[in-house]
Amino acid sequence: MSPAGKYLATMIAPILREGGYKKKGATWRRETNDAVAVVNLQMSPYAGILYYLNLGIYVKALGSIAQPLEYQCPFRIRVEALMNDRQRALAVFDLSNQSITQAERDKELKLAVLTLALPFLQSCATVKGLNDVLIKNPKLRHCADKNLLDHLGIPNTRDW
Repeated sequence: MSPAGKYLATMIAPILREGGYKKKGATWRRETNDAVAVVNLQMSPYAGILYYLNLGIYVKALGSIAQPLEYQCPFRIRVEALMNDRQRALAVFDLSNQSITQAERDKELKLAVLTLALPFLQSCATVKGLNDVLIKNPKLRHCADKNLLDHLGIPNTRDW
């Protein structure tokens, strides 16, 4: 992991660990009876020092991977999609962006994990919870693959 990635991981690791997540590489996982919640730190291959905080839910009924990677989750979303101000979110995760101070970045990064990512993943940690989230927020269905929507009995509202 790059020094920038290590910095970001250092900021979020204590919060994730306190939330019951276990780290392996750049990925943290928390297992429930129904699912595995996944948090992954990914460096953008296209832009300076831009990182993404990927969130995923792996539904155990759909497979048998013990330690799924984020891309193997049938429900995937980036934390900035949960933030009110997408441009500000991108600034927080773009370590080359000088419009935000280090102290602001640290604070907003921790808040994003503590107040958005963890509660969102907790709400999706059961099949019923994930179903409820997708029913109440139809715009999030684009983050779910077809197999998951079929499993949950949710109409497929996009072309595959």
